[in-house]
Amino acid sequence: MDGDIDRVDHSSEHGRWTLWRKRPAAPLRPHVIELEGYVETGGAPLVRRELPFSGIPLILVFEHHFSVFGDDGGERVRLGQGFVAGLTDQPTLVGSPGHAFCMQVNFTPLGAWRILGLDLNEIAGLVVPADAVLGAAFRGLEERLAHAADWPQRFAIIERYLLDRLDHGAELTPLVEAGYAQLVAAGGQLDIAALAGKLEVSRKHLSTLFRREVGMAPKTVARLLRFETALAALRSGEVRSLADLAYACGYADQSHFNGEFRAMSGQSPTALLRASLPESVTEAALRTRYGLSKAQLAAVLNRISQEGWIERKPGYGWTFAAMLTTPDSLLQSYRLRMALEPAALLEPGYRLDRAVLQRCRAAEIHLLEGGIATDPADRIHDRGVNFHESLVEASGNVFFIDTIRRVNRVRRLLSY
Repeated sequence: MDGDIDRVDHSSEHGRWTLWRKRPAAPLRPHVIELEGYVETGGAPLVRRELPFSGIPLILVFEHHFSVFGDDGGERVRLGQGFVAGLTDQPTLVGSPGHAFCMQVNFTPLGAWRILGLDLNEIAGLVVPADAVLGAAFRGLEERLAHAADWPQRFAIIERYLLDRLDHGAELTPLVEAGYAQLVAAGGQLDIAALAGKLEVSRKHLSTLFRREVGMAPKTVARLLRFETALAALRSGEVRSLADLAYACGYADQSHFNGEFRAMSGQSPTALLRASLPESVTEAALRTRYGLSKAQLAAVLNRISQEGWIERKPGYGWTFAAMLTTPDSLLQSYRLRMALEPAALLEPGYRLDRAVLQRCRAAEIHLLEGGIATDPADRIHDRGVNFHESLVEASGNVFFIDTIRRVNRVRRLLSY
């Protein structure tokens, strides 16, 4: 940590990355959510599904590039320089080559309108080059940031830039500022006609102002805020009933909630709920969440404890293994494989069948020809498992083979 700058380091078989986060200077806080710096090295090409959120990210790209993919897997936009993403109510597929050196400024919509001077309606649902909307001088800013000595200096440079634009930025329309604040405070659970009446303005006029200064009509903004609230609750791991969550977030019923969540995230709330668990759990909480009998849960816990994913706490309850959540443990398991595979190659009688070698080569060529962007995550994971296990199995050493299989079973869970 450097003052109010936090640093997080991560290492795994997928590469290494470091994230720096800084709370904005006090005058910027009503307009800027967070400042981030990011460096990634040694990773494989990766496509992430970015979910909608009620902010406007400005990405400053110092090296390498990012790509935006369509649902058909085709690359729609390749960005080797800074870009801005407008508000959207749909997921976005963003890819990187496995290397990155960039900075991100997350604005509130009103902050982006005031500081950047953007007509947010024009970029809603789009990812656009930053210099196209901020002017050619923006490239000079990227160059200064790229050549800065360290991250504290980069954050100082970007904050000076933002403060200068804030001083010369347009004032917000009071109606929009008040209306947006009320929508945020209510988590999107406001009747728009009632909101317009409270602000003493027609619903049509309010919608026109919102589209220009926020990027969406009030009704769509409310929809996005409800989704954010539900998503945060699901990720907390504390949701016991989706029906109760739907009611709490202002959805008409669970069917309405499921449809909205799938449209905005690309997956059902049940799928996300099953993917999020706290570090420690009780058997009662697990039975409630998944509707299991005591016998069914006992069988599941017995199996995953044998795999080394979970262990019983003193007294009652279970704790998931540290290797599933901590970067240091992931790096150690990666180093184990790095040590194991060369040792397997040196085993007397090592023999890798030609057919196995050809199958592994074909899988790698498939990824290079575009499969990395279109194949589902489980298929990409299986490709890695088959490749590494094939290398070790050719040694004939049963202890090596058992070890690599155990490591890969844990990695399968991490991939999901």
